Amino acid sequence: MNGNIMKKHESIKVLVGLANGEIRVRNNSVSSKKIIRAMSICEQLIIELFEQVYVSKIKLSDDNKRARNILKGLPRDTGVRWSPEAKEKLLELYESGEDVEKMAKFFNRTPKGIEYQLENF
Repeated sequence: MNGNIMKKHESIKVLVGLANGEIRVRNNSVSSKKIIRAMSICEQLIIELFEQVYVSKIKLSDDNKRARNILKGLPRDTGVRWSPEAKEKLLELYESGEDVEKMAKFFNRTPKGIEYQLENF
């Protein structure tokens, strides 16, 4: 099991043990720092689950996608529809031999997004 999955698993165990009365904070069976860390990890798990279940079913506007991408540290236009002008420019750059990485930066997209678009012209 990788470290991240193990942390998640341990965090869930701590919180379930706390909820069931199997773990006590007063008797120092577990530190309050460990509980706070477990709560934080579980909070992130809930957010990830919510995104997978609900956000994937909700159609976001291009502006909302851009805002989400910025918050996630992704290129701004990842997953945003391509305008006809942008597609034209992409084809022009590709035909001139431009590097995929440079095109990705130019269009604020991922290299995989550039490759996908080029494959689907």
